[in-house]
Amino acid sequence: MGGPTRVRTTRVIFEVSNRVQVRHHEHDGYIVFDWSSFTIKLHEIESVHEAALATALKERCLYYLADTSRVRDVLPQDVIQWWGRSWVPKLGQAGVRAIVTVTPTSALAALSTRSWQAEVLRGITMLNVPTFAQADAAIKRHQADKAP
Repeated sequence: MGGPTRVRTTRVIFEVSNRVQVRHHEHDGYIVFDWSSFTIKLHEIESVHEAALATALKERCLYYLADTSRVRDVLPQDVIQWWGRSWVPKLGQAGVRAIVTVTPTSALAALSTRSWQAEVLRGITMLNVPTFAQADAAIKRHQADKAP
């Protein structure tokens, strides 16, 4: 009948309760940041991203999908500054290829993500889309384009 079934494996990497859960989607080849709130402290977001990058490098999983669709608040200014000034350059140096963001439906929350969407920064393709399915498809297209 058919060949062996591939098991979809998803592993939680890090979680800040009621704010963000980070998972490695091994079968899909990306790291998911599943956001429920942007109410987060700088030291927490640094820990979240360090854990995600360590997994990305270990697993050679250089694509991020940030699902912010449920968020209703804004990121603190120090987190936004850290992201652009410190973290994006580090991600670029590490070889992260794309970050696709599922945009918040809340206009207020969208203000926190708009500044880094739909551009290329430090060699990382940044893209914003309205749904998880579109984010998944965008990453798969990018992966196919970069395949040897």
